[in-house]
Amino acid sequence: MHNRRPLRWSITLAAAVTIVGFMGCVNSDFLINNTTDISGDLTIVVNNDTPYIATFSLGTWNDLDRSNPREVNLEQIRMSAGITGDITLSCARNMAIGTQDFVDWVNASQEPDATDFEEVLLHAQVYFSDADSDTDEVDAPTVGTAEGIELLVGVHYSCDDLIVFTLVEDPAATGGFRIDYAVIKDEDKDAE
Repeated sequence: MHNRRPLRWSITLAAAVTIVGFMGCVNSDFLINNTTDISGDLTIVVNNDTPYIATFSLGTWNDLDRSNPREVNLEQIRMSAGITGDITLSCARNMAIGTQDFVDWVNASQEPDATDFEEVLLHAQVYFSDADSDTDEVDAPTVGTAEGIELLVGVHYSCDDLIVFTLVEDPAATGGFRIDYAVIKDEDKDAE
């Protein structure tokens, strides 16, 4: 009679090694982002702590959405120096301010007849300008830029959280400015 036990153990061991190897290759952020509930609203506060006008686009979208046209929750902003503003957007898997991925997503989803869309405000950075607000130069980076930030639901925030972005002048940063952010969890908002 032939003993099949070594064969079973070999198959079991091979399966275990394959699963462990697969888990080592999978980015846990990807798994968390794609299994987190995305219902509710996201409140975003932007503080312009610079002496310049900031122009940018921010929004939320679901990176796995392949419908046509793709959905995006877009806000385009010209923010005066020293101003704080808040926005409420539908929660989604991705949230960004001034990133190339967001610009690409908006370009793939934008309807040609959208009346409130301003191409000049859609750029892959936050622009800072010292130009007069009634000139075309106000939308150009006359004094510098800040690199954009993308956040993921389940990794950086949850739906119903508060995200606070602060625009800061920083000569050591690429472009002379940076974006700081903090997330205030929904349960912490209720305690305040």
